[in-house]
This record gives sequence, C-alpha cells and structure tokens, in this order.
Amino acid sequence: MNKFWQDKWLSQGRLMNKFPLLYSHATTTEASVAEVHRNGIEPFLASRFSAGAREELAAVKAILEHLELTDADDQRFSPLSEMKTELKTGPIYRLTMLATGAPECTFAEFVWKNKAPPRVQFFGWLLVLQRLNCRAN
Repeated sequence: MNKFWQDKWLSQGRLMNKFPLLYSHATTTEASVAEVHRNGIEPFLASRFSAGAREELAAVKAILEHLELTDADDQRFSPLSEMKTELKTGPIYRLTMLATGAPECTFAEFVWKNKAPPRVQFFGWLLVLQRLNCRAN
C-alpha cells in the first residue's frame, strides 16, 4: 500500500516535497493513495488554507482527476534490473566506483569470474582487498 504523501508513486517525486504548503495541512500522513483517491483529499486536510496551499490543493486535485488505479500489482522498473523483480548489484557497484573516481580493480575478474562457490569468491574478494578480520602475526 503506497502512502499518499511519503511514497514516490508519481514520476514527479514525493508529494510531501512537491507540495510542502499543502503537506503542512495534512491531518494524517498515513493515508494511502487508494484512500485519498476514493474519498478525495479534503478529509485528510485541516481547514483554513493559506493562499499557497490553495494553489497546491488545486494542483493535487488535478493529479487525482487523471489518476486511474487498478487491482493489479505495482509495476516497478529500474534500468539496473534485468528482470522485473531482480535488481543487479554489479552495475550499481560499477557506477558508484566510476562516480567516486575509484581506481579500476585489476583482479575483480579473476575473483568473480571463476567456478568457485560464492562464499569462496567473497572470501577471495576480502583477501585481495586486505579486509579479512584476522590477527596479524
């Protein structure tokens, strides 16, 4: 169940960030998108809006007018996933290393592209990074 104010269920971002004046009038932040769509937004807001909050209310009402909800499961998409339900960490790690300017790891292919079990691969990764928790003798 998506929370109306706090979850990012629109491409525009979280409504609490996009409409902060109107969010300050919310009587509950736990309302779901379905509840607000079914009952309208007014029951979830305190009265006496400021001029800015009235403008934001009109924008939110326009969003709700064009909103269509279905009983189907949410569909989520990420350019970093291969299947609908599977997020790959490899591309995320490579993008992070590229963004931070970290030097390229010359032994990564040796450690990860072999037929060893994953626990051995992980041990090898910690070993070459000198991150094993052991006493130096």
